Amino acid sequence: MAEAVNQTGAFHFLSMKHEFGTEFHKFLHPARTAEHMTTLTLSKQLFPFVFQGKQIDITNVIVVIILRDTTLYNNISEAERLRLTISRNGQSDQNEPLEKNGPETLGDQPQVLYTGLSGPMTENEDWVLSVSPNDMQSLTNILKDTLTIDGIPVTIDGTPVERIKAEEVEDIGIFLQYEVS
Repeated sequence: MAEAVNQTGAFHFLSMKHEFGTEFHKFLHPARTAEHMTTLTLSKQLFPFVFQGKQIDITNVIVVIILRDTTLYNNISEAERLRLTISRNGQSDQNEPLEKNGPETLGDQPQVLYTGLSGPMTENEDWVLSVSPNDMQSLTNILKDTLTIDGIPVTIDGTPVERIKAEEVEDIGIFLQYEVS
């Protein structure tokens, strides 16, 4: 994993499906015409007990989309890749496309490195993950569907409302690279 960011430090893995199940579901199944968005409240208590009471500095964040079939993502252009925006405590919005193949240690799943989310952890932080409607429009059709009601496509100002195919996403993993002082 350290090779993925060419640095040293500790890593903490968060599985949205297992540790933030409700938020994972909300992200993949937004209400009506809402965009794909969810808030994760990250606490210092998520880190190993031995580091409680110490300063934890996030240095990098890697997000991995664990797809049911990784080959779905292999033959798409850069313009069609999933772009995921992350905000940390209402600051540091970063919007990046997920790379086609991660390192072998990540099982060749689409992943992206966020370097602009670094800084000391506070006791509780809100991290917002989202995919904008514009980014949904450019996403490959292999990973999205048009929202329909009774077989009729839902539109906003003539633009179809599109959704990530939830059945293709098994989990979203978040690797927090950090240092302790």
